Amino acid sequence: MKVSIKCQTSILIAILSLLLSAVHAQLGPVVLSPEQNATVPAGGKMDIVYQYQNVGNGSYSVDIQLWQDAAATIPISDVVKDQEIKAGNSSGVKVNFYLNTTYSWNVPHGLNKTFWLTVTETAETKLYAKGISLRSRPVMLHTSAAKLHFTPTSMAYLLASSVCLLFIHSLV
Repeated sequence: MKVSIKCQTSILIAILSLLLSAVHAQLGPVVLSPEQNATVPAGGKMDIVYQYQNVGNGSYSVDIQLWQDAAATIPISDVVKDQEIKAGNSSGVKVNFYLNTTYSWNVPHGLNKTFWLTVTETAETKLYAKGISLRSRPVMLHTSAAKLHFTPTSMAYLLASSVCLLFIHSLV
């Protein structure tokens, strides 16, 4: 049976398409929270929730970094560096392709109004003896300096001021 060149080309394109879809799976962690274009409280605490890939048994760590630009080329600071995270697993009946974890972060004052956050997973496994680093897409964030403080004392002052104003208004 002779296969035409047109058929061979179609088969080659189909194989390349499958390979490209396999490459698509190696993009790195996904930041689940905060969401893209979210506002974070300066001086407040927030959780960074991310999903990372299981690339096999070994040691895993994460770097979370802040950037001045969307291309992630001008660094602002490291949120955390070489933080150990739960290692992947490549044996057993059920193998999770992705793992989730959370890092609690105290948002510093003095950040740019707009900045970008990335999560970089580093894994050293039998397959990747020299290590593999996979970085997330940058997540654009904004800081909010506005923080309302409603303590019981401030509420008592507000109530007392309101009562005084009502009393003065009733005298007039």
